[in-house]
Amino acid sequence: MKRIILLFTIACFVFSCDSENNPTDVNSLTPPPAKVEKFLKANVNGTDIMFDETDVQKQIITEAGVVYTDLIVTANKRNDTSAKVVFKLEHMRTGPETCYYFLYNVGDIEYDIETGNSFQVNVTNGTENNIKGTFSGTLMDFEGNSITLNNGNFDISF
Repeated sequence: MKRIILLFTIACFVFSCDSENNPTDVNSLTPPPAKVEKFLKANVNGTDIMFDETDVQKQIITEAGVVYTDLIVTANKRNDTSAKVVFKLEHMRTGPETCYYFLYNVGDIEYDIETGNSFQVNVTNGTENNIKGTFSGTLMDFEGNSITLNNGNFDISF
């Protein structure tokens, strides 16, 4: 009888332990990698668009003996280059005067910042490997047609 009780006690102990309380998979203890943000999104003439494929190129410029670095950012929808955004800004600088070129391209039509246009870009974070900011306003094509981008923002690590 003692053997039966002993076997029953051992069996209860063995079957009461589950793999969740004693994981054997070491990878389950490793935290997931940090999410790297790479997006630009905006409301374009009333339609929300997410540009989730980005490319950032550094351009080193020497002017009057002064060397500085600009960033050329290109963003489009993944696997769809029919519409894209291209903008240029000073590397590692923040504020509303940092971005000096902004283009929205749809097919063969290019909308950009023209003199007198109401378009604002504000870079709120400009570090060695990340740019973050907001934009909105009206862009014009070469024939005077306009396009409106509202609630635009970007967070791009590179």
